[in-house]
Amino acid sequence: MFKKLLVMSLIVGSTNYATQDILKFKGSQLYVPHHIGKTKLFRDNSNNFVVKNNGISSVVNNYDKDQFIRHATKAQMKEFIKQGYISIHKLDNGDFKLTSHVRGLGGGPILGSICYWSTKAVGAIGYGVALYVTGGEAALHMVETFEAIEVAANVALAAGTAAPTF
Repeated sequence: MFKKLLVMSLIVGSTNYATQDILKFKGSQLYVPHHIGKTKLFRDNSNNFVVKNNGISSVVNNYDKDQFIRHATKAQMKEFIKQGYISIHKLDNGDFKLTSHVRGLGGGPILGSICYWSTKAVGAIGYGVALYVTGGEAALHMVETFEAIEVAANVALAAGTAAPTF
């Protein structure tokens, strides 16, 4: 309770200390489902996150923050917000949960196509080598493998267009 009052006094207070040390998240830096209502998020220098929901402030428990949010410094958090966002979810017990997300920085269609055709080429080369080495006996068993290669190529195409690149 004392911790909540301390954090709330830092947010509500009008001193220079409070306004300089509090990090405010807004706009595209936050994802808040509509059913939660009007919500704001603040972070002070001691890594306390305060959610102000419909005029009521509450401190987010450490165990309700993901690992990055729990351990990030203020500078790291400012850098993260340039490419990512924080998602706020309200739990059944009324507490709030914070998770960090990086926006979809996928490899794009070109990288996806390269992965797709590379996977198909490796599979076809493997199929040819198996036929050559076994004298054709592998042809019966390779049909099943070729279907798996097709699935892998499709996954590579999807991953190349949607997977984050760091």
